[in-house]
Formats: sequence, C-alpha cells, structure tokens
Amino acid sequence: NQSILDSQGRVIGTWADVLNRAGIGMEVMHERNAHNFPLDLASGEQAPVALTAPAING
Repeated sequence: NQSILDSQGRVIGTWADVLNRAGIGMEVMHERNAHNFPLDLASGEQAPVALTAPAING
C-alpha cells in the first residue's frame, strides 16, 4: 500500500511508505518461522524430489 497517488495513478513515494515497509519487515523477523526456517528444513526427514518437469499439453 502506498499513501499517495498522482492524478494518473502513479505512486508518489513518501517517508511514511518507507517506515511502513520497515515496520512490516521487523514484524516478520519476530515470527518464529523467520528465525528457525533453516533449522526446520534441516530437521526433517529426507524426501525424493522430481528432477524433471512434467510435459504440458502433450
């Protein structure tokens, strides 16, 4: 979300937008998964993955 748009609908960036985005980033870093995501990946069982993409339309 940006706070100000010009008459043609283009975004005019403001310091309020910068601070809002910074606040969202800080909020994410306080979530459990932001800190432990690599550990969550490392602690699970191994599983096979597909090495080729399936054919689409034929």
